[in-house]
Amino acid sequence: MNTRYPGIKPFTTEEQDLFFGRDHDREELFKLIYTQQIVVLYGRSGFGKSSLINAGIVPKLQKAQLPFFKIRFGNYNPEDRSRQLTPAEATGELFASSVVDGLLSNLSPNNQSIWYRIKNFQIQTDVNQFVLLFDQFEELFSYPANQVIDFKQQLSDVLYRIVPDWLLAASSQRIKVLDETDQELLYRKPEIKVVFSIRTDRLALLNELKDFHPAVLRHCYELDALDDDEAIDAIRQPANKEGGYKTPAFEYDPDFIDQILTGIRNVQDHKIETTNLQIVCSTFEKFIVPEIQRQNRQPIILHYNDLLFLNTDSNNIHSAKINTNEEVGIQDIFRSYYVQTLELLKPEEQVIAKKIIEEELVKQGRRLPFALEYLLSRFVGEGLTEELLNKLVATSLLRVERDSQGRMIYELAHDTLVKPVTEYREERKKVEEELERLAEERKRLAEEQARTLEYKVNVLTKQANIRSQTATVIAVMALIASVIATYFYVTAKENAQQIKAYYWAAESAKLPPDQALQLLKAAAAYNLSLPQVYDRIVNEFNRSDSVWFAKSTLRHKNTVYSAVFSADASRILTASFDQTARLWDSQGKLLATLHHKDAVYRAVFSADASRILTASLDSTARLCVG
Repeated sequence: MNTRYPGIKPFTTEEQDLFFGRDHDREELFKLIYTQQIVVLYGRSGFGKSSLINAGIVPKLQKAQLPFFKIRFGNYNPEDRSRQLTPAEATGELFASSVVDGLLSNLSPNNQSIWYRIKNFQIQTDVNQFVLLFDQFEELFSYPANQVIDFKQQLSDVLYRIVPDWLLAASSQRIKVLDETDQELLYRKPEIKVVFSIRTDRLALLNELKDFHPAVLRHCYELDALDDDEAIDAIRQPANKEGGYKTPAFEYDPDFIDQILTGIRNVQDHKIETTNLQIVCSTFEKFIVPEIQRQNRQPIILHYNDLLFLNTDSNNIHSAKINTNEEVGIQDIFRSYYVQTLELLKPEEQVIAKKIIEEELVKQGRRLPFALEYLLSRFVGEGLTEELLNKLVATSLLRVERDSQGRMIYELAHDTLVKPVTEYREERKKVEEELERLAEERKRLAEEQARTLEYKVNVLTKQANIRSQTATVIAVMALIASVIATYFYVTAKENAQQIKAYYWAAESAKLPPDQALQLLKAAAAYNLSLPQVYDRIVNEFNRSDSVWFAKSTLRHKNTVYSAVFSADASRILTASFDQTARLWDSQGKLLATLHHKDAVYRAVFSADASRILTASLDSTARLCVG
C-alpha cells in the first residue's frame, strides 16, 4: 500500500494526485516550455525540481499529447567501469531502433549520433514535435571535458541544423541525387524543445554551453521554496486522501500546522523547503497516525503533543541522537530520519546498509550512482543482495533508475540526505575511536591485573604450610587463578568488556582456602563468554572431594557486566551486553527479563529491594517497580 507523502524521493508521475502546493509553478513553467525552444528550470537542491517535472509538467504534456523523453546522466563515476555511456550516447539511446530507414543507411551507415537517431525516429514514427527533459543536468559537467564538448556539439546539430555539416560534407553527392520524397524527409526538421533542470549553485556551469548554445540562459524559471499558503496546501491536502493508503485519512490541528511551519521555515527568507516538509509529514504518517489509530481516537486529528509518540519504545527518535536527553521537537525529525529509517531493517542488514551508504554512495559531500552489478560484486562477501537494495529504495533512502542500457542504477535518494549521512558517519567514527581508545586502556589495565594475580598466586603457594587437605584446596585454587589469569591475558585484545572478570578473579585470589568456592562463582558469572575457563575450573573441582561448587548457572546471550544480590539475598540481578537485565531467585530461576536497545552495563536493587534501576548504552536508565 502507498503512503501520502513520498518523503525525500521525488514525486513520480503516478503520484500526481498527491502533488500540492505548486499550482502556480506548474502553469507558468508549462507556458514557458510551450512557447520557447530552450528553458532552464533552476532551484536549490531539495526545492522539488524533479517532482515538478514528474508530477506537474509530465501530466500536462500527456494531456496536451506532446511526446516527451526524460534524460538523466548520473554523476560520472570512474570507479564503476561498467557504466560506459557518454552523455551523447545516453541521449541517443532513447531513440535507438533496431530498424534504420533506408534513406539514412544509404547516406551514413552505422551512424550513432543524436541527430541520426532522432531523424530515424522521426521517419519511423512520423512524430515531428517532442520535448527533451534533462533532469539534474548539473551531472553533465562531472564527465570528462571531451564528452561534454561532444554532447553540446551533437545537441546543437539537433536543435539548430536541418542537416548537420558533417553529413553534408560526407554525403553531398548522394544527397543531390535523392528523389523528391527522400529530400522532403531529410530536410523536414523536427520541432524539439529542451528543458534543462539544474541546481542553483550549478547554474553558472551552463555558460560552458554558450559556444554552441548562445541563448541557453535566455529563458530561465526559478523554482523557489514554498510560502506558507503553498506549504499548508502540501501538508493538509494529501492527508485528506481516502483509500489505498497504509493509514486512514487524517487531519492536522491548525495550531499544530503553525508549529510545523515554525519548525521547518528557513530563518533567512521564512520559506519552506519541500524536502523538509516531506520528511516531517512522512514521519507523522509513518509513526504517529498508527499510534492514534491504536487508541481508537476519532476523528484522527494530529496535535503537537502527539510528538510524544515518537518517544515510545518502537518509535524512539533518540536512537539517532548520541549522548542526549533532550525532548523531541520538529527539528529532531531531520536528525533522526536517516537512522530511524535504517532501524526498520534487520540488525545484520543495517550494518551493510550503513557501509554502502556512508562509504560508497556518499563521498566528499556528493552522492554517487552505482550499477547493481558493481555493488553486488563490490560487497559480494558482506551479505549485500538485490533484495536489500530494493528494501532501501522502499524506505526512500535510495532511489533506483534504469539507464538506457537497461542497468539498474542505485544512489542516495536526495542531496538533502548527504549532510545528515556525512554528519552521522563522522559522529559515529568519533565514538568508535573513543571506544577503541578505552578498549586499549582497558587492555593495558587488564594485563597489569593479570600479572598482579600471577604474583599473588605464587606468594600464596609459597606460604602454603597447612595440612594436606587444605594444601590440596590451595593447589586447586592456585590452578584456577592461574588458568583465569592466563586466559584473561591472552584474550585481553579480543574483548575489553571482560575487565570486571579480571578484577573479580584478582580479588578472589585474596580469599582464604575455605572460601575457594567464591572464586568459582566469580568465573561462573562469566561462564557463557569464558566457556574454556569455566569448563576447566569445573573439571578441577570435580577431582577434589573436599571442595563444593555451585551447579546453578545464570545465563545470558552475551557478556555479563554485573551481578548483584538483593539485601536479603533472596534475589539476584544481572546486567548483560545482550541488551537485557535479568532477575533471578536465589536458586537461579529466571523471574523477569528487562529489555534495552543496547548493552545494559549496570543494574541495582533499591535498599528495600522493591525497585530495580538499570543503566544502558542506549542513553537511557529505566526504573522498574514490581
